[in-house]
Amino acid sequence: MDYFERYFEEQHAQGNPRAVTDRRATIRRFVESAGELPVSAYTAEHVAAFKRALRGYPKNAEHLYPGMSFAKVIAQAGKDGAEPIAPKTINNKLSQLSAFGVWLELNTTGFKAESFRTTLVKDARPDQRMRPFTDGEVKAILQAKAFTGCESEKNQSATGTYCIRDWRYWVPLICAYTGARLGEIAQLRCMDIRSVDGMWVFDITDDGEGQQLKTRTSRRVVPIHSELVRLGLLDVRQQAIDKGHEWFFEEVFPDRYGRRATPIGKWFRKFLARLDIAQDARGAMHRFRHTVVTKLRAAGFPDHEIAPLIGHGVEIARMTAGYGAGQSVTLERRVEMVSQLSYRV
Repeated sequence: MDYFERYFEEQHAQGNPRAVTDRRATIRRFVESAGELPVSAYTAEHVAAFKRALRGYPKNAEHLYPGMSFAKVIAQAGKDGAEPIAPKTINNKLSQLSAFGVWLELNTTGFKAESFRTTLVKDARPDQRMRPFTDGEVKAILQAKAFTGCESEKNQSATGTYCIRDWRYWVPLICAYTGARLGEIAQLRCMDIRSVDGMWVFDITDDGEGQQLKTRTSRRVVPIHSELVRLGLLDVRQQAIDKGHEWFFEEVFPDRYGRRATPIGKWFRKFLARLDIAQDARGAMHRFRHTVVTKLRAAGFPDHEIAPLIGHGVEIARMTAGYGAGQSVTLERRVEMVSQLSYRV
């Protein structure tokens, strides 16, 4: 644990608070599983045993079974029939251990990173790929009565003259026409919507206090689609500036980790349910990212150009293929790509 604290301070001290908590929990549970030993005493067998145990580890374990040891949590979860974590979550935890092992090899004598590696878990469940929205579903979202005219805030299902024009209107629109992550859009400052060489862009950055990005390659500029300009996005930006707002979605109250994406994501899931749009277990607002990738591919753009536009690095352009060079994709080319996004709405 002493080594882990050194590793953590060096590599992850300024990370996303939720990710920080998750990494700490993974290491703590591994130590509970294998025993607290000198790092040189751990072997791949310890990691493999941890992997097998994780198959019975429940979702929301820290909330459901606070204060329980790793073994007791698994035993109680089995009795309760609690839903286990997904194979993808298991693999994320194994990857966290593997990264710690690499650091240990480079910072200690006689330790090999292989000691903290094991094979990943295969997902035997039905196809778990996230499903993009269809054009019809996007139309149902963007042209919902809540936005085109409903009776009132309380009655959004009846036709009327009341139109919602706050963050609930703009966030789905921006996600649909950028492919950006919800967290990136939710934390936009007014100054992050700016003009570059005469072209309006979203500056996806973590320069501001409280802003966070998933990876280094997430930092980028995304051209603002002409449809967003037509609908008045720039006017809303100016109104927010005139009111002295720092955040574009100032009215969204962040969660305890400082993230505005959390309440927006919860609202959107409920919104999809009201629209009777089939839920995808793997994502809600995030499906817009897959929708944008699908449309750009259909328009003939290669993955190595799509990846930097949506914030994937060149080294993981293959990940985009499951769903080149970053800044070498010029702003003019990005404008061309974004302009191809159309939903016939």
